[in-house]
Amino acid sequence: AFGLIWTSLFFLLDPINHWLGRSSLLYEAIRGRLGIALAFGIAGPICGFFWEGWNYWATVKWVYNVPFVSQLHLFEMPLPGYLGYIPFGLEAYTATVFVLPMLALLARRELILEAPAGRMIVNARGQSRGTGGDVAAH
Repeated sequence: AFGLIWTSLFFLLDPINHWLGRSSLLYEAIRGRLGIALAFGIAGPICGFFWEGWNYWATVKWVYNVPFVSQLHLFEMPLPGYLGYIPFGLEAYTATVFVLPMLALLARRELILEAPAGRMIVNARGQSRGTGGDVAAH
């Protein structure tokens, strides 16, 4: 049940994104397109590594004591704990896809997201288009 807590935001918002006609990682996976999911699934633990590194040297910090998995630590986090950053990366993408169109509505214009592979433009209806690379492929 603990894993469901870490994935609940993703499984709540991703189908809503698809229903609204926005990018959906589950829909893309069904179509065999895993690029965005893999990128964010890998980015999550990389970010987690840096966050835990900063936490380790902090004066006030998190210390994890988890039964059965607290033998091997990288910084203060037990090694299996880094697996929790994979769904975090997916949730970060899904929540961004969900929230950005609402922000565009508030601004009443297109939001432009810069990325190394190109530019993604999200309009007020939640539709996105890329201007280079594979950023907005969906």
